[in-house]
Amino acid sequence: MNQTQTENTSQGDRLSRRRSRLHIVVVSAGLIGLGAVLGVLGAASASALAGFGGHWGGRHGTGPVTLEQVRERAGDRLEWMLGALDASAEQSTRIKAIGLELATDLYPLRQQHRDNKRRIMAQLTAPNPDPAALDDLRRQELELADVASTRVLAALLKGSDILTQAQRDKLARHLHHGRH
Repeated sequence: MNQTQTENTSQGDRLSRRRSRLHIVVVSAGLIGLGAVLGVLGAASASALAGFGGHWGGRHGTGPVTLEQVRERAGDRLEWMLGALDASAEQSTRIKAIGLELATDLYPLRQQHRDNKRRIMAQLTAPNPDPAALDDLRRQELELADVASTRVLAALLKGSDILTQAQRDKLARHLHHGRH
């Protein structure tokens, strides 16, 4: 092999490694961004349908949370939100049913997302991350986000049909002022 062939092979190897690293960085950034979107969706659905509360009493995103705990928290937040909106008993009953149904529907997605996150971290910390596996996980996360956003939007539309225009305006003002 002459000097030129060696330099070309060496440059090709470096370019291949750079592309591989760039792919991993791009996929990682995308997955991190997707995690942020899922977090915002979770906060948005909790804020818009489940009330205006704060964190899980110090458990913000950590540890196992049962469906009962999620439904209880959603119910508490719904009651608070509905009280702030001066909702009637009929409105409260209907919206609470929608919010609890949404909490039940979204609950399994939480575990799928957590499992994907663990698998992503395992790939990213492996000696040789597999770009195809990371891309597959990215696609799975996009599918979860699509399912979640579709369910949240459907619930928001159902809830908006129940509230009066004045109540929706009050809710929008509250959410717009940076509380969620």
